[in-house]
Amino acid sequence: MRVLELWRLAVRLVFQPAEGWEAIARAPLGARDLILGIALPLSLLPAVGTLVGMTVMAPALGPAHGYLLGGDRAMPAVLTTLVASMATVFVLAGVFVALAPMYRSRRDYLAALNVAVLGAAPLWLAGILLVLPALALVSLVAFCHSAYLYYVGAGEVLRVEADSRADFVGISMVLIAVLSTFAGAAASSLGLM
Repeated sequence: MRVLELWRLAVRLVFQPAEGWEAIARAPLGARDLILGIALPLSLLPAVGTLVGMTVMAPALGPAHGYLLGGDRAMPAVLTTLVASMATVFVLAGVFVALAPMYRSRRDYLAALNVAVLGAAPLWLAGILLVLPALALVSLVAFCHSAYLYYVGAGEVLRVEADSRADFVGISMVLIAVLSTFAGAAASSLGLM
């Protein structure tokens, strides 16, 4: 699939979730399209926001506006942001697959990766706002929209029953938060952050 078609599909999912997920359920994207066409380009947005914020905005505005790290720490922060956001969708897809038997849903990693990657689009789009730390609050709205996309995608693509979708998504979000916290702690203890 061409990149422009992939981006149209992602935008359609954000603004018309039911129709977008129906299209994905009929013809799921392949791993290559998901990773190179959507996940990698979109995950660059928070990384770029972090880079611009730490190297351009931080010197001008300072700690009073939320810039607690200097520009010399920008590259490790950018790489951490990029790697963490990419890794999270792969792990989330694994969580979806691991929970599938409990909810009598599809145990298909590629289908789960479709839901994980495409559902994360609002968070990645909001990530460019990391240019100004105060705008990170917009990520809360983006998270709510991503949770809704996961809810609809779980039903359409993973075939989670309607009465179980909220539980499925809620437990998945809790598990990914716990796993991310442990991964961050491990990376920090190894001096990677």
